[in-house]
Amino acid sequence: MLRETGLGLMTTFDLWNILRNAETLKWPEESAKDMYDKVKAEILKQSSGSSAFSTRIELILKKFKDALTFDNFEKHLTFYRSKNASLIAVNVGFDDSFLAFLLLYSFNSLEDPVWSMVSMNIATSDIPINQWSFNQIAGKLRTP
Repeated sequence: MLRETGLGLMTTFDLWNILRNAETLKWPEESAKDMYDKVKAEILKQSSGSSAFSTRIELILKKFKDALTFDNFEKHLTFYRSKNASLIAVNVGFDDSFLAFLLLYSFNSLEDPVWSMVSMNIATSDIPINQWSFNQIAGKLRTP
């Protein structure tokens, strides 16, 4: 049961105590599964908060520092997609235009003037920042 739930030993013991108290104190009838689901949702909500915060910070601070190869570029894109997907799973993901901005900003650390020009051209294009998409910015960055 512990592997199925992913909640751990202490939480399982706590659930057992709740169910035992429900029987002893004759709480209103509610299925054990309903009670379990409510407790599990609260635990996941609490644990996802701190994890989501650190993931958001990680996305904001990420800089492209690798050699400019196609594989490294794709790994960089995958990092952003996978981290934001984990945030979306707990309803705190960045919207697509802000994720696109973070991606573009992550290339500012490069000393290569070509990348600076590409970034500047994208940033000053006729498309407003709030209408950027991650895939659109990634596509423009692929073709300097």
